[in-house]
Amino acid sequence: MSELPQGDLRLLGHPVARGLLVSSELARVAYVARDGTPRVLPMLFHWNGEEQGTKNVEAADRPGVRMGRIAVRPTWVGVLDFQTRLPGALTRG
Repeated sequence: MSELPQGDLRLLGHPVARGLLVSSELARVAYVARDGTPRVLPMLFHWNGEEQGTKNVEAADRPGVRMGRIAVRPTWVGVLDFQTRLPGALTRG
């Protein structure tokens, strides 16, 4: 899989991507606010077909908690494992 280029949707099958998608780690959404400052928001996520998403919703489902659901269909996938797949500016030494 290391030969697949960044952007290739088949990278979702890369061991690093698969490990993250089935983990209970928080996802992060990063963006630049209107005032030009960077923002990063942690969030729960559920990859279709995994039980962890149901567990996360059940754990947070209580009176007074407001949640929203966003569905995302990736059109570009990038994977960095810092061993075989490095950021573009780095090379393996």
